[in-house]
Amino acid sequence: ELSPVPVQVTAVEAADVPVLIQAVGSTEPYARTTLATRLMGRIASVSVNEGDRVTRDQVLVQIENADLTASRRQAEAGLREARAVLANATKNVERMRNLFDQSAEPDQAETGFARAKAAVAAAEQGVLQVDVNLDYSSVKATLDGVVVRKFVQPGDMAAPGAPLLAVEQQDSIKVTVEVNEGDRAYVAVGQIV
Repeated sequence: ELSPVPVQVTAVEAADVPVLIQAVGSTEPYARTTLATRLMGRIASVSVNEGDRVTRDQVLVQIENADLTASRRQAEAGLREARAVLANATKNVERMRNLFDQSAEPDQAETGFARAKAAVAAAEQGVLQVDVNLDYSSVKATLDGVVVRKFVQPGDMAAPGAPLLAVEQQDSIKVTVEVNEGDRAYVAVGQIV
């Protein structure tokens, strides 16, 4: 015959009981950028490797720019010439204005002066355009982060829009989790997970 088993009895009462939900998630950076250039050219240097930390505006990839440097020198020479022509046209127009009545019809000196001013403005824009292209030859980090992918090596050809490096901001990350519909009632915004 079996002997009785001692048991404890407790009165039933309401209480908060934690609900445990398990879900699979993935981590993602808050910011990720894939760096490229607008230029076509041979890659002269890549100063980082995968896993390296980079800072915003740090030069990461240098594209050969000897042709652009030569174009800049040529544009600067054109600007110097245009300024010299403007200086001469300015003297000529001042002489003509002193010789003739201000109400007289515009003459060749006035036209030459206007054309020289326009040539200087065009030459300045030419230098600016070369500078913009020169700037594209130095590919810089657009955020503080870590190089997670390196697509090129020195000697490779860079093409407009083709990826060179991928950089992620990893100081803080976000976690994306899919919760089953049946568990939705147990999840709230701002809840610690």
